[in-house]
Amino acid sequence: PKSLLDNRAFKKTTSLYLPNNVFSMLPLEFSENLCSLLEQKEKNALSFIIETNKNFEILNTAIKPSVVFIKKNKSYEEVNEILANPTHNSYWFFKTFYNFALIQQKKRLQEQHGIEFAFPTIIPKIVEGQIVLKHYNPFSQSAFIVKEMMVLGNALAANFCKTHSLPIIYTAQDEPDAVFTLENRLITEKAEMLSIVKYMKKAYTTTQPHPHYALGLSCYTQATSPIRRYQDLVIQRQITAFITNKPLPYSIDAIYEIKTALEIQKPIISQIESESNKYWLLKYLLLHYRNKPLEGIVTKELPDGYL
Repeated sequence: PKSLLDNRAFKKTTSLYLPNNVFSMLPLEFSENLCSLLEQKEKNALSFIIETNKNFEILNTAIKPSVVFIKKNKSYEEVNEILANPTHNSYWFFKTFYNFALIQQKKRLQEQHGIEFAFPTIIPKIVEGQIVLKHYNPFSQSAFIVKEMMVLGNALAANFCKTHSLPIIYTAQDEPDAVFTLENRLITEKAEMLSIVKYMKKAYTTTQPHPHYALGLSCYTQATSPIRRYQDLVIQRQITAFITNKPLPYSIDAIYEIKTALEIQKPIISQIESESNKYWLLKYLLLHYRNKPLEGIVTKELPDGYL
């Protein structure tokens, strides 16, 4: 904390991913080499260890400083191919994680009354000077595993800090004022999503542990990406100091100041990403769909005279 490198990361607050460029929070030597999980390399880590029974009920959890050896890096596409092939020698390894992820999602949505919106997303990217559209499928098994493991890791970090009274930044969401009943807590239709979202409250950051309504969790934070989000770095520092019996780097007042600074930056960064994606998507449509009909969904009809 307070080093030149730390000050640089604090000012950036996060890595910025644009279709035509990436602005890393940390210098590339750190984000792509020293801190990156490179194949066939040993790396220092903070490991979230989870013990379950055969029914995937969590029995014990622990967070420990560790050294990990990365056997093999795999892409989302590679893992999806493995999960589609029961004869592959890694099939049951990934199938076990997928089954565990299904149980975790069911617990959050059905038992703890969370709610999740799942829609395919198109993200423009510039590849060798050409605009290409990357399709994110939320129903991809590999993407589902990663998403649920991230949610679980962040929830474990939040509960650990709450239990040990460590000052951190939590992410919370209050319950809607309106009461509505849903048979399925996983929303996959845009029209249904729009009818629900209008009742929901915005998520917010806080220095106190509060429930997160949509996630169905008693408390939540973001701690799993310390090389690309400053908040995650701060929280991992707090946890690491506590479990190694060292003084906490941040007091509650320091955490509040960091939270305030990040809240100022977050909407600016979000707008930059949104406007950049819009620009390249519209440029793609101009190049490939000019004067061509496009299918769309009418989500709301306005009275005559309204635009």
